[in-house]
Amino acid sequence: MENKGFTLVELIVTIVIFSIASVAFFSFFLFN
Repeated sequence: MENKGFTLVELIVTIVIFSIASVAFFSFFLFN
């Protein structure tokens, strides 16, 4: 049952990285 896709930690890390990337891209687009 361990190899059933995302674990909770992987899901949280993915969301955090996606959030940081979105904020960085928005900041770059805003200050360009």
